[in-house]
Amino acid sequence: MTPELRHLFQPGQIGRLVLPHRVVMGPMHLGLEARDDDGAALAAFYAERVRGGAGLIVTGGAAVGRAGAGGARYGVLTDRAFQHRLSRVVDTVHEAGGLIALQLFHAGRYAVESAFGLRPVAPSPVYSRLSRCEPRELSTVEIAHVADEFAAGAELAQWLEFDAVEVMGSEGYLIDQVLRIRPEVDDRKCQRRDTGFDHPRSPFSVAARRSMACPTASRPMRVTVP
Repeated sequence: MTPELRHLFQPGQIGRLVLPHRVVMGPMHLGLEARDDDGAALAAFYAERVRGGAGLIVTGGAAVGRAGAGGARYGVLTDRAFQHRLSRVVDTVHEAGGLIALQLFHAGRYAVESAFGLRPVAPSPVYSRLSRCEPRELSTVEIAHVADEFAAGAELAQWLEFDAVEVMGSEGYLIDQVLRIRPEVDDRKCQRRDTGFDHPRSPFSVAARRSMACPTASRPMRVTVP
């Protein structure tokens, strides 16, 4: 092994979570999350990755609410059937000797309206070429509600005994939309609203921090950022 890789297979730590080494399987949507098989295929996929040597697995994005789903084949954390599938996933991964983190996700303007008949929401009503629609602009009250949905997702992950939580904050999804200046937005009000969310005292930032803070939490949290 080259000197540059000598730390790769050494134990690591994220908060209080001790990893056997630094090889982590990153999140990706599999198209199995909504399969009506009580989570069998999803659990088998992740268990195989444990046997392949992954030190920590991060699930594909689990939508914190239906309005944030990336399509009909995404798992939604408020769906009891999906909760049961995730429970099987956690049990199977742990039985195989692995560690697994739940990724919390909201697609924002990239959500697909046809999945559940819900119009996508975003920091500002900017047309999305991906979802091919103009989202509805979130109100201040709705911002707090979305933050609470992330908090509820984190609490559910703890109840299901996931080993960690990752918040999807990159790749153009809702939190990334909140933080970025969009040069294609001509309306000054929308520009001010998008950039204002990035301020540490903005409504979203304050609501998210308050909602995600849990003094009794025993699970670590990792946040992806753009």
